[in-house]
Amino acid sequence: MNHTNQPFLAGDVGRTKTALAIFSVEQGVHKPLAQDTFPSGRYQSLEDIVKEFLADKHLQVARASFGVAGPVMNDRAQVTNLPWVVDASVLSQTLGGVPVRLLNDLEAIAHAIPCLESSDLETLSEGTPEQRGPIATLAPGTGLGEAFLLWDGKRYHPFPSEGGHADFAPTNSTELELLAFLQARLGHVSYERVCSGKGLPNLYAFLKDIGRFAEPEWLRVEIAAAQDATRIILQSAVEGKAERFVSRP
Repeated sequence: MNHTNQPFLAGDVGRTKTALAIFSVEQGVHKPLAQDTFPSGRYQSLEDIVKEFLADKHLQVARASFGVAGPVMNDRAQVTNLPWVVDASVLSQTLGGVPVRLLNDLEAIAHAIPCLESSDLETLSEGTPEQRGPIATLAPGTGLGEAFLLWDGKRYHPFPSEGGHADFAPTNSTELELLAFLQARLGHVSYERVCSGKGLPNLYAFLKDIGRFAEPEWLRVEIAAAQDATRIILQSAVEGKAERFVSRP
């Protein structure tokens, strides 16, 4: 049976959240038939999320593909920062035996880059792109995901990367201080320890330690009581509470 035109399931599996959607060839990738997002940490496995997502859907998917935050080897993946092992064969059984493909989440994003439309883009820094040049994908979420695309003369090919775990390389005196500060506490200091959601508390602690900013008592109390310091730090910044910090020269 040809499953090409039948609905298919796609998923983005991360430490903080898992996004699932059902697509059809007719509707295209910009118009999912159904979609939802789940807090990953509240579930024991990806299979549990898939079952809940499909429970009230009157759709039979013919195939599935999941981008997983972590390296994929032999159709299995250990999700980075989450105690899940994602196995394509187990997911296939959950879905009634349909074909299932696993790939690194940033590799999955890289596959989507050529499909982007102008309305999907936001220019951060003006420049002149090099035609058919390499394309990088960076995703600072809970961790730091990276991938890249190379042109082979006919089309772009995506490649996964664990570059977020590469050594953090300081470029100025402040960053040298940051490296020394984190090495004393963490040992190996990767870019993910700095440029990610879980890296924000590291930056916060460093700036407080070197006296760059005085920590308000109200914020110290909130962070001490929070299970997720990153959320408190971000929320304080977004709400403009940062103005209540005392900057020190």
